[in-house]
Amino acid sequence: MADSGKAGGVEQSEIKDTGWKLRVALAAVLRLVPFFTAMVLMVILWGACGGGLFPQAAASSSSTGGTGTPTPGSGSFLYVTNYAAGDVIAYHRNPKTGGITSSTVAAAGTVNGPVGLGTATNGIPYLYVANSADNAIYQYSINLSSGALTALSTSHITAGNDPQWIALTPAGNFAYASNFGTLGSPGTGSISLYTVGSTTEGELAPNSPSLITASIVNPAGLTVGTFESSPFLYVTDQGADDIVSYSINSTNGSLQATSSLSLGAEGLPGPVILDASGDFIYATDTALGGVYPFQQTASGLVLISPGFYPSANAGTNASVGLTSVITTSSNEYLFVANEASNSITEFQVANGVGTLTLVTTYTIGNLDDPTGVAAVTDSTSGNSYLYATNQGNGTVSIFSINPGNGALSFLTTVSTGASGNQPMFPLIAY
Repeated sequence: MADSGKAGGVEQSEIKDTGWKLRVALAAVLRLVPFFTAMVLMVILWGACGGGLFPQAAASSSSTGGTGTPTPGSGSFLYVTNYAAGDVIAYHRNPKTGGITSSTVAAAGTVNGPVGLGTATNGIPYLYVANSADNAIYQYSINLSSGALTALSTSHITAGNDPQWIALTPAGNFAYASNFGTLGSPGTGSISLYTVGSTTEGELAPNSPSLITASIVNPAGLTVGTFESSPFLYVTDQGADDIVSYSINSTNGSLQATSSLSLGAEGLPGPVILDASGDFIYATDTALGGVYPFQQTASGLVLISPGFYPSANAGTNASVGLTSVITTSSNEYLFVANEASNSITEFQVANGVGTLTLVTTYTIGNLDDPTGVAAVTDSTSGNSYLYATNQGNGTVSIFSINPGNGALSFLTTVSTGASGNQPMFPLIAY
């Protein structure tokens, strides 16, 4: 896929043919790593992150009122998008041991395309994959015995320009896709709106309106949360360096922008999740290397002070995917994939408050350009596991999670089929 940025002094051999690109400073040399499709190439050196850049909410000792179904869900299957292979691979997951076994590989359109994926959290067995090259969302039914994927009768539906991610409402009746467009070009980025199963079970259909460009420039990640029973869509915007909150009309799925929260011109916000408690929203900064914590309110998101948590080696440690998990010790931990430094950073989440405490950073586990992470606690055995996708070697690294302190212990690495598959993001479901 063509790169919209400038390579500058970076050697072309260092540039991976992937939809995500980022230039970061690593000692005296520049290294290009995978990034969101058509993303600008930047050199970012991390300085002090002053609180004056961000509207902030003071940390609270009580619940924020935000609720929802966490992302990703828990279950017996793991799904991974292979960007360079143009497919999505389904694994059967052993919830007790954490092991995974390949089930099926389903085509997901053009090679160099599949990025984000999503599923309903209400038990409806369907999976949706955004393909950035095809400008389409691919859709599958899930076999609840094996996890195998079968393309629906309508195998895919049109999205906007360069779709990156897809999210569904908790009820599973509406879906939204972030379409990146062309970086810095207002009007090219958009959000696609769909109904789910309105004509055929599980299949997406364009909503009315089917596309919106209001309040957004280059949307990247998105997720759904709720505040006091009111659903919201939260979208990170790399073109405007902010995160936009949209209220969702529960009856027809339409969107209304309620707030736009600036994150400062230095950064590039990327993937965004609802945490395991369902109360807080977290987004990575794919240029600065770290995490933004947000509190849900009736009018949208507010940054929780101090506003930004750097990962290790901030400024050279591009952070991409993230996930959180609550263990049987009732502790919540947030894990961040740091693609530039081949590491995973662990934070502890303050219960009911949302602030983060840096625990440590791991370089174990055959990590090679880790892009996405997914974590889960098995309700039967109480065991917790983390899965990290490695673009550099085409594998998934599996870790056990200590329930008392969140410590990762490397278990094994599983292939996604080929070293050049460039696996992007994992999702645990059903």
